[in-house]
Amino acid sequence: MLKFIVLSVLLATSAFATPLMTGFQCGSIAHPDGVVAAQERISASSVNGTQDLKAQAAVNIPVVWNVFYDQDNVKDGDISVNVITQQMNVINTYFQPMRLTFLAPTIRRFAVPYNVLHGAAQGNGVEQRLKFNHQGDAKTLNIYTVGKNPQSRFAGWSSFPWDYQKNSVNDGIVLDYNFLPGGAEAGLNTGKES
Repeated sequence: MLKFIVLSVLLATSAFATPLMTGFQCGSIAHPDGVVAAQERISASSVNGTQDLKAQAAVNIPVVWNVFYDQDNVKDGDISVNVITQQMNVINTYFQPMRLTFLAPTIRRFAVPYNVLHGAAQGNGVEQRLKFNHQGDAKTLNIYTVGKNPQSRFAGWSSFPWDYQKNSVNDGIVLDYNFLPGGAEAGLNTGKES
């Protein structure tokens, strides 16, 4: 239950994030019914309107990190284990007070054509092709890193936990690797914008 609540809050708040300084923004848009459902679950598990996180058991979430890179230029997208570790440290530091831990990820690497690496957009065929590599179930967080799509203004997007049963194929988070720690988006490459 805590995992659902925390991820719902995280994803719902990121969906309304303001555009980043470079004009890129989060591409997730929460359906109002999903937000209402998340708010009802939060209220149902709250004590006097505030979540008693210390009383909750710690939650460990398995992670599968799907790294996509240009098959003709490995430097385009083939992020290092160190970058992934730095990003996971940022995430875990943020969620530690909520007793939520994202486990060290299983890392999978895929060489793809340039137009696939830089062609992902929310809901398009490229995104579906990437997410064909999904592993695990509703309890597993799948992360997909891609390159910047010149036709899109999104730094990343995600599905929402409440959508998993209706559309499990769309599960996970898609991130532009340029926004990860040490990425090319100077000032936005600390791992906190991802």
